[in-house]
Amino acid sequence: MESNFDFIKYSVLHHEALRSEGLSKKAIDYSLLSARKTLEYLMNELFAWNLWPQDTINNKYASLKDKIDFAFNRKKINEDLKKKLNYIREKSNKAVHNINHVESEEAFRVIQELFDVCKYYHQIKSKQEINIEFDFDVYHQISKEFILDPIVKQILDELKNQIKFLEKKAIENEALIEKLTNQNKDLLEQLKNQTKTNNSHILFEFKNVGITEVYGKIWGRVFINFVLNNENYFAVRYWQPDWQGDGKAKEHFVISKGNFEESDLYTLFPSCHNDFDLQDILDGKIDNQFQMISDRFLPYKEKFVLPSKSMKLLKNYLENNFKSNPSSNHNQTIENPEFQKIMDFPNYYSAGEIEYGIHGPEIENGKLYISVYHFLEFHLLNPRNYNTFSIGNEFSKLSNDYKTCKYKSQNFTIGKYDWELLKNNWAIFERYKKG
Repeated sequence: MESNFDFIKYSVLHHEALRSEGLSKKAIDYSLLSARKTLEYLMNELFAWNLWPQDTINNKYASLKDKIDFAFNRKKINEDLKKKLNYIREKSNKAVHNINHVESEEAFRVIQELFDVCKYYHQIKSKQEINIEFDFDVYHQISKEFILDPIVKQILDELKNQIKFLEKKAIENEALIEKLTNQNKDLLEQLKNQTKTNNSHILFEFKNVGITEVYGKIWGRVFINFVLNNENYFAVRYWQPDWQGDGKAKEHFVISKGNFEESDLYTLFPSCHNDFDLQDILDGKIDNQFQMISDRFLPYKEKFVLPSKSMKLLKNYLENNFKSNPSSNHNQTIENPEFQKIMDFPNYYSAGEIEYGIHGPEIENGKLYISVYHFLEFHLLNPRNYNTFSIGNEFSKLSNDYKTCKYKSQNFTIGKYDWELLKNNWAIFERYKKG
């Protein structure tokens, strides 16, 4: 059976490209699935061959879009080829996710674009120009003759059903999040008021902790069971892309009555763990034991779902709200003259009302904790001249001993680090100085 892709018979790409061409009239969704697989093979081979410099992303966890963008930014492909690659990627994504129906004209164009992309692949590998044109007669003939193997059809059907199931779970998860978030606001205000009016008699204790691993589109989470004034509660912290909106990852803290083991937020996941010690998690001993995020987003694991970092933020969140009165300690008498000077500094920037934690520096157990932003302000340096987020990430790697706070007007948590740690690492500040 003759195909427009016979010039790459030597390659792993050929089988899927042939199937994509043969099915593009009679089974568009299966044709596009094969086009997508051809594209994945092609991009993976280009990186694996080291035909591009070793300083490329060359990372099996990078998404297809990441690889296309990287190749274009490094001038390995031109604008025209980038458009062809993205056209195939976008149309095949529609077939995989059943987002929109793909028209027959669009499916045919995918085959033409795939032909041009495979010509590029062949020229890179053989280092020779190839002067062939797309043969419409061959295309029409293979479209008539090609028969989808029943076994292959079964495999592709199973793949599509699995994707549908996981997407359904993701949608159910988002509905549950919205419901619990609304309930959480009322409960959190109720508990905060309870601790404010009865601060001297607060009984607060951590119980056990839990971790869930990634499930389809739903990233892993960390959980803590705790007791507040003899009532059982649990808290969960996680980041999750807004799949129905802009796709950006958003941070969630949820508190609810009962134990997390009985909550849908926990039982939703097939892979759950509740037999680890809190301190072991905080010390990073299990950071690399679980898959907390899908392969596509693995480069962002440390930023969003690293168990030690997530658990530390959740623990701080609870302690700031319930373990003691989260009011400012600026007015207390301080024996350390340096600390007193830092606490008395009048011009620390505030983003408004605090959602949890303490505004400004705070002292605990003989240590002073201060944010990167306020540390720079105290030294009369403009924080806007520094990448404060990157500096904070560096200090989070150096130590698990830090405090947190969050302003209602901001969608991120602020870390406060040991004054001595910051003072002894000026090189980190210089490394992330802008301009």
